[in-house]
Amino acid sequence: MMKFLVLGLLSIVVSGWAADWPADTPLPQDAMMPPVLREIVAQREDIQQVTVLVDMRLGTENPRWVMSQTQMQVLLRKLAELPDVPRSEDQIWPKLPRKDAAYKGVVLLLETVDGRRFAPLRIFEGKLLDGKKTLGKDYGRMLEYWLFGTARVRRDQLLGVNVLPVISFEQCRIMGQKVVETTPRQCLLPDNNLLLETSERPTVASARLRDFDECLKSGVALIYTFPRRCVAAGGRVFTEPPRVLSTPVVVTPSVVVSGEMPNVPGAPVPFDPSAVVPNANSASDTAVLRAVVAEVVSLTEVSPTVALVSGSVVETSATRYNWRELGK
Repeated sequence: MMKFLVLGLLSIVVSGWAADWPADTPLPQDAMMPPVLREIVAQREDIQQVTVLVDMRLGTENPRWVMSQTQMQVLLRKLAELPDVPRSEDQIWPKLPRKDAAYKGVVLLLETVDGRRFAPLRIFEGKLLDGKKTLGKDYGRMLEYWLFGTARVRRDQLLGVNVLPVISFEQCRIMGQKVVETTPRQCLLPDNNLLLETSERPTVASARLRDFDECLKSGVALIYTFPRRCVAAGGRVFTEPPRVLSTPVVVTPSVVVSGEMPNVPGAPVPFDPSAVVPNANSASDTAVLRAVVAEVVSLTEVSPTVALVSGSVVETSATRYNWRELGK
């Protein structure tokens, strides 16, 4: 009888306490725990899920994915063993412009087996943040780069390349980009450029290079492959993009070769520079050139623009001729 009386009193007390709890305030078991690193590490065995969210100011449309169990254990170990020594990259990336102003870092959402959640932990620009409070340092932004490498979809991995400055082989590798096992190893970027594994450190000047042409002016070496490649400090390699060149047609005729030209009535064919002998520099040769040009113009169905330059070079806007017999 006493047992039931005690239980009844407890239920009344609990009911009254719950009724007095503010409606807009979560109960203690539902409140988010502060993302203190030592608490996360202490409860690492109880954490069952980690969601990675890339803050692009898109609200519910922000890219996100759930870590695998292996990735989650690696992350918890990294949080427990954060390096306390700055890296050479820390002297470079603060001097570089942001690649995307909308990007505000990677956010970790941790949940325990009993459904409790830690407040969002943001990793951005070398810091681990709880709101505006700094909880730790991410030297070299290596944790931030690595988190993009945990993405399940290639599109999300490529997002990291678009929002972060990739200036070293190690950064490229941990972001999940393709590594080619050559000597030295190469890490390929989506823009067809690559990074070589080298002990040489990148510089601010090399990190600011954007393309092949800029590298060509200040690069370390030029590799004459096809397409050509330019190597900058730190092993950054830029590939020469395809180029479309527009140049006028330049013909250098002289004395007409004996014989007959192709005779294909009504069928336009390209002008054949091999049908003339070059190096006409004398006054008599110049006169012959003028006669040849006049004859060529008279045999075409299109009236080309022909100019005699320095007595030996003929430049024309026409590129195709209807040849008849020339020289008879």
